[in-house]
Amino acid sequence: MNTKRFIAVLAALVAMAGLAGCSDNNDEGTAPTTGRVQVQLTDAAAVFQQVNIVVTEIAVHRTSSDSTAWEVIRTDSTTVDLLTLQNGVIRQVATANVPSGQYNQVRLRVGAGSTVMDDGVVHPLVIPSGFQSGIKINGNFNVPAGGTTDLTLDFDAQRSIHVTGTGVYMLEPVIRLVVNRAANAGTIIGTLVPDSVAAFVYAIRSGADTVQTARASLNGQFILSTLPVGSYTVAVHPDTAYRDTTRTSVSVTAGTTTNLGTVTLTHEPIPAPVVATRRRR
Repeated sequence: MNTKRFIAVLAALVAMAGLAGCSDNNDEGTAPTTGRVQVQLTDAAAVFQQVNIVVTEIAVHRTSSDSTAWEVIRTDSTTVDLLTLQNGVIRQVATANVPSGQYNQVRLRVGAGSTVMDDGVVHPLVIPSGFQSGIKINGNFNVPAGGTTDLTLDFDAQRSIHVTGTGVYMLEPVIRLVVNRAANAGTIIGTLVPDSVAAFVYAIRSGADTVQTARASLNGQFILSTLPVGSYTVAVHPDTAYRDTTRTSVSVTAGTTTNLGTVTLTHEPIPAPVVATRRRR
């Protein structure tokens, strides 16, 4: 091979290598095929002292007719006291990358060792056989390629625990899935006066649908969080001799907090005893 031909072949090889390098760069620059999903837990108010849930697995289900289309995002066990997650407190329990696309369920596996403390006594929580394969919470959500989707599981401990006639504490979970909490949901806050009155506070939508429940704290403050956008009635039910109080047409908008300010409770007078009188003859 003469010198000129050798130089021409060498230049062609260099050009091919350059093209290969450009191809690799393009591959690196292609759009991602996965997104990130984050799952948080919060809880409504309850009269128990503790509700300890042992979470052993969390998974999300891709919208598909294939029953195996589950993406597991947490496999290690963790114990969560739901009653520490009231009044707007949240705890992140899982985060992972998953294939981008549409999803329609979250599966929560709850294991042995879950307990409830009621009147100072700790009882085991029994999981019905129907939930042995996992608690499935329906809700459609999208995981965008290269993006993050936040999910909040709103656990209602009070409505989820039932005591049988034989004294067994059964866990039949009532859980609401809130998608993209900051973008699609809002919050209602307020303060009860007098602040010494213990009370449950309910966010009610569409007449009789209780969406969220809160328990007023020692300073009278309450938080109703993860509320879908819309109009609500806020109902206050005191434990003691105070009248039930409601606020109607309370508007919730995306990503904002609606402050009701001070909600003054009216004392319920104790009825005077009925004294029987003797008729004169």
